[in-house]
Amino acid sequence: MITTVAGRRCLALLFLSILATGVASGQAPALKSLPLHSNVAIRLSDGSLVYGSLERQDADSVVVVGAGGRHAYPTAAIRDLRAAGVARVQADGTTEFWYPNANATRLFFGPTGRTLNAGEGYFADHEVIIASASVGITDRVQFGAGTFIIPNSDFWFVMPKLGIIRSQDVNISAGALYGGIRDDRGGIGYVVGTFGSTDRSFTAGIGRGISGAKVEGEPVFMLGGEARVSRRAALVTENYFGAGTGEGLLMYGVRFLGERFTVDLAMMNSARDPVFPGMPYVDFVIKW
Repeated sequence: MITTVAGRRCLALLFLSILATGVASGQAPALKSLPLHSNVAIRLSDGSLVYGSLERQDADSVVVVGAGGRHAYPTAAIRDLRAAGVARVQADGTTEFWYPNANATRLFFGPTGRTLNAGEGYFADHEVIIASASVGITDRVQFGAGTFIIPNSDFWFVMPKLGIIRSQDVNISAGALYGGIRDDRGGIGYVVGTFGSTDRSFTAGIGRGISGAKVEGEPVFMLGGEARVSRRAALVTENYFGAGTGEGLLMYGVRFLGERFTVDLAMMNSARDPVFPGMPYVDFVIKW
């Protein structure tokens, strides 16, 4: 049985994993091995960032071909090596690399069909008062937990997620959002699918309520999507509808993207009696 103490311990373990990752990053871990001829971003020890196509990678150096030609960088001078995403030719003829979407496993609060890679994770803050964190146990198994930031809060929740289909353009997962306050526990179990790339996709899901250990109530449907409009911005929507009730929640807004940091600014509204523009929603996510 999950208790409030257990929920807090789950969250504490996730926060400790974040801290451990930060400590490890200061110990110059081994660079990731990436596919040859893929677009990469190299963060050098002086803080500068270099983009290019990976020509060679070995224990001593990394060689890339970029806008300035072919360059070799000693491994000892590289702080981080990661996939750089798609290279896009701009109107002026220059090439701009769009780094991968750092928040592809979530819309605003709801999940997409994607799962974190093993060892990846994120910390999220929703509406200032709710904190959560998730980590990839394997490429298909993800676990998260959260709570109110308010001191002495008895509220907690956990977010297990299992990847069923995992591919470049089709990702389907099953999971749950389950939590409680003191002895009152419940949540929702769901199946969700995301179709398309991490820059432009459609997400659809169905969930059923969980009260205690019982599945109850009518299904709830979720429809959402994300469309990246620039290197640092995407349009996001996340919407919920109750079966046969006419009730629903609409969410729409902008996601500002960084290499590891995203900020969502959105509006929430009722599907039955909307009041323009809606209630503000904000979150930020830090990924490692």
